[in-house]
Order: sequence, then structure tokens, then C-alpha cells
Amino acid sequence: MINDYEKVGEGFYREFAENYENSKEIIEDEQKLGFKTNGKKFVEDRKLIDDQAIFLKTKLGLIIVLGCAHRGTINTIHYAQKITNMDKVYMIIGGTHTANASEYRMESTINEFKKINVRKIGVSHCTGLVSGCKLANELEDEVFFHNNAGSVIKFENKRLKVNEF
Repeated sequence: MINDYEKVGEGFYREFAENYENSKEIIEDEQKLGFKTNGKKFVEDRKLIDDQAIFLKTKLGLIIVLGCAHRGTINTIHYAQKITNMDKVYMIIGGTHTANASEYRMESTINEFKKINVRKIGVSHCTGLVSGCKLANELEDEVFFHNNAGSVIKFENKRLKVNEF
């Protein structure tokens, strides 16, 4: 978590463990949690241990496949750059978790996409319609695309081709 605009959201929980340092409030209320506890206790998860992404090192640059970017798309990009030792980011695909993002977060995210010079951004699910529209409006047509179920991404003659269904 390296910027001031991406934060782990609320509503993420993990099973209570004695050694979990952020266990301020134990939650057992199934209505608040939104799922059956089966007698277990839970705490809010501010570390969000379930966030995952795939980083592919290619000749074009990094290709980053986001799961749901709960810790932030830009945080994930910078972490990928750090652990792969690659600065060039060719493509980001997946959920950007910006469905309810503030204006400040969206503006900051778009500015960072441009600064990093990401060449392709294919968004899906948790990006949300409003945020997807903002990204489409602010990014060049050849950069932005919807990466929905059924999309096929191919590299033909060193060019990216996306078939959307």
C-alpha cells in the first residue's frame, strides 16, 4: 500500500485468530457479516490476505492479470514492477475494483496509467460501469477495452487482437 488513494475496503473478514494483530472487534453477527458463521468468530481484515494477481514477464513488457485488485490496481502494478524488476507495463487485464471509487481515486489512477504508459487496459467485473466509462473516456481508444467473459486475447504478428463477444 504505497499511495494515498487506494485503500483496502470495508466488508472483508477473516476468521479470528489469537495472533491476528488487528483483531480489535470480534464479529459474530451473521447479518452484519453477510454469511453463516457456523459458530466461528471473525474480524475485519484490513490486510486483505486474499488479493492475488498474475505477473507475466514478456518482451512487450509486463502483462498483469488482476483478480479483483482489492489492494488497488496501482499498488498491484508497482508491486509487480518491484518483484519482477521490470518498469515497462504492456497490459493490465481484469477487475480494477474501482466500482465505487471516488473522483480523486479515479483521477489519480488514470494519471498513473498514463505516467506508467500502460499500452492496453482490459477491464472487467469489479471495475463497474461508471468507472469503466471514465477509463474509456480518458484513455486512448487503442488502449482501453472491455475484457468480459468470452473475450479472446491473441497476439498475431506482434499485434494484440481482442475479440469481444
